[in-house]
Amino acid sequence: MRDLNETLSRCIDETVVGIMGHVGLEGLYLDLLAKSSVTREELPNHLESMLATLEENFGSGPTRVISRAIARRLYSELNIDFVNKPDLSLTGYVHEVKTILLKPSTPSEPKREEEG
Repeated sequence: MRDLNETLSRCIDETVVGIMGHVGLEGLYLDLLAKSSVTREELPNHLESMLATLEENFGSGPTRVISRAIARRLYSELNIDFVNKPDLSLTGYVHEVKTILLKPSTPSEPKREEEG
């Protein structure tokens, strides 16, 4: 899951910078550290803290938009088709990704030779 956490952190960074710029990203991390003692490296395991910080600063609507943009980027990075689910939070999308990635792939059945 380390690779997934690194990919998720990168997706968060790139999405937040794309929406709020580098200053917005730095502000988010400073706020997270001050209020929740969460560092960038710990963020994938503390998404609720990030969402609470975003909601406190921007409200629920913008937080949903930012969350969905992060999820969309994560799915794209992992070559997974993104399906917008209005009731799903970022943590829900990440849980869904983990489920997809951990799902054992089923090998195709060997072709049977025709008898005759």
